[in-house]
Amino acid sequence: MSYSTSPDSRFMEVFKKIAGEDMEIDAWELREILNVNMKKELQGDQFSIESCKSMIALGDRERNGKLGIDEFFDLWGDLVKWRNVFNQFDADRSGSFDIRELYNAMRGVGFEMKPQVTRAIALRYCDRDQTISFDSFISCAVKYKFLYENYFAHSRGNMALLSLDQFLMINIYS
Repeated sequence: MSYSTSPDSRFMEVFKKIAGEDMEIDAWELREILNVNMKKELQGDQFSIESCKSMIALGDRERNGKLGIDEFFDLWGDLVKWRNVFNQFDADRSGSFDIRELYNAMRGVGFEMKPQVTRAIALRYCDRDQTISFDSFISCAVKYKFLYENYFAHSRGNMALLSLDQFLMINIYS
């Protein structure tokens, strides 16, 4: 499978086969696609269903719990970028990188943040040994992008204006 960000005909066929008649994929179907196509990065592991649900939420413009082909390829472009950054910081190819590299990896993805945000991310996504795996890094990038985009969709300047229901929906469905 190519890591191109644009769909090739083989990739389209795989998507169509897994998506079925409705031409949409849910989190379990996304997991099937990703576990096959990012096997090298996963090093025998698999994407968690929670990671895949978060990925669906990130791209799900219709809020139906599924991704159509265009939504999927938007997500795929992000995944390819995040995979490349992860591989850049996983210099020893162990399938994870050290907590000290997390800040630079997040900046490499294009996410600017203060050190206290990096510490919060580490507490949430790093393993016991203070490393972050590929699956956890992708989950982190998905969550950060989702929250960042939703913040600016509801903000005026440096202040976001949300009702409690809006705030809860954004955070629960991410």
